[in-house]
Amino acid sequence: MRIFFNGYYGFSNLGDEALLWTLLRAFEAQTGGTATFLVRSSHPVRVPPEIAARCSPVSQRIGDLLDSAEQADITVFGGGSQFQDHGHWRKLRNLIKPYWIARRANRLAGLGLSIGPLHTFTGRALTRRIVRRMQPLLVRDADSRAFAASCGVAAKLGSDIALAGHLHCPPASAVPNLRLALALLPAGALLHADPGADRAWTSSMRRALRDVSGQDANTVFVRAPFQRGIDEPCIRSALASVPAERQADARLAEGPEIALEDLNQCSHFIAMRLHALVFATLLRKPVLIISYHPKVRRLAEQLGYHERSILELEQLRDARLLAAAIADLVLNPAVFMPQCSVDEISRHVCAQLDACIETLVS
Repeated sequence: MRIFFNGYYGFSNLGDEALLWTLLRAFEAQTGGTATFLVRSSHPVRVPPEIAARCSPVSQRIGDLLDSAEQADITVFGGGSQFQDHGHWRKLRNLIKPYWIARRANRLAGLGLSIGPLHTFTGRALTRRIVRRMQPLLVRDADSRAFAASCGVAAKLGSDIALAGHLHCPPASAVPNLRLALALLPAGALLHADPGADRAWTSSMRRALRDVSGQDANTVFVRAPFQRGIDEPCIRSALASVPAERQADARLAEGPEIALEDLNQCSHFIAMRLHALVFATLLRKPVLIISYHPKVRRLAEQLGYHERSILELEQLRDARLLAAAIADLVLNPAVFMPQCSVDEISRHVCAQLDACIETLVS
């Protein structure tokens, strides 16, 4: 059996790498080591070492993508926010290749997806045509399931599939001093092509982190760019007032499991990236969540995080409020932990994912 994975792979995005590892291992478990895997990838991407020999990369060229969809028994749109336009016409180009891949696929599935925001007529129309071809479809939030229902598709509702238990996660470690992981991103530049929109909140974050740094000389700030090559300038700007010797880099370029081991040495997280929230949850670390996108708040609410642990992006402009939230994170870590059973959610997501894969490979 040949399976083609279409996703945001090979762009140095740790979250999408975690989704890919989850899907590969989930399919491996149900195919007994007999399947071969084609992976759409912009650049070489790490895969689980036990499966690497049966994984082949597929370039971004439209001809290669269509050939792979035709040659594969199953094409999987695997994980993440693959269908969104945020009301910008320029983002519609990201839906063209998926549309043609869906047209050529012998059998099409969507596993672990978010759908939206879709604010243009064309974006909604293209996505509807893709979604109608998906069977099965597993989504990670209620709004995505509602969109699927509007297309006449009965989607299963899970959570983020990186929670499904296919990543080897170390037991939570006790960290004696404050070691704060920062997973920030330039939201204004990415979502609205407006780099200036990030300057105000990074300035507030810089002042707040300077205050935290001044309160405890043992505090270490860990730069955790979940999309390498994109997030670093934003994180460095936020840490510009913190002495260099108090900063460290997380090892995020060696695959999700090495990243989990390294981030386990942190005591607390500040997470804008959705999968920074996922990793903090897996590691049982208290996390201050910054909701820059609807998907972040949806996941935080699914996991039962207290409202005190969630800040909207607009609130970051208030340096005093941000400093108070970080102080609350440090002083009251229990408030910044999920109130739902993470193990129960993991079992539910795993069961949903396994049920979808079983229908595909049986």
